[in-house]
Amino acid sequence: MNLIFLYGLPGSGKLTIAKELIKQIGDEYKLFHNQMTVDLVSQFFPFATPKWSYLNGEYRRLMFEACAEEGINLITTYVYARNYDGDDKYVKNLIQLVEKSNGEILFVHLNCDLNTIYQRIQNEDRKKHRKVSDPEKLRETMSKWDLLSPIDYVNNLNIDTGVLHPQESAMKIIKHFNLTHDE
Repeated sequence: MNLIFLYGLPGSGKLTIAKELIKQIGDEYKLFHNQMTVDLVSQFFPFATPKWSYLNGEYRRLMFEACAEEGINLITTYVYARNYDGDDKYVKNLIQLVEKSNGEILFVHLNCDLNTIYQRIQNEDRKKHRKVSDPEKLRETMSKWDLLSPIDYVNNLNIDTGVLHPQESAMKIIKHFNLTHDE
């Protein structure tokens, strides 16, 4: 199992670029985006409570383990907080799981200027999918957690999604990691 790990602020383009990667690579990779488990667990438990965090993590772990056992390549999305121990534990466990299956994680840190982020997160589609859509709430979250910094113990490809369009970002990822794609 190989895993493309797209991470960055809400509104940085993770899901859009993930979908573009799938278009360009073909069905060699499946998409397991962050919101899939968030939506499921949030139907039953308040966001970020201990029970919510536990179940969200367990559902992800079980899915990643099953995909690793079956050799299913994945693209996943994540909002990483450098100063939150739970995120580092999650990333390190994911690295172990993928390496145990003789796979590789390709880390892609997506960033963008904050004014663009604040504009993007107000998109109606984000509200419809219960994603972060309030700039003030994002500012508040960013005052508590470092959501801007890349993971410092892995090799990252850094992409400024304010400069590159999703198709260009996907091609940069494909080229950088030498991924094959269907013509």
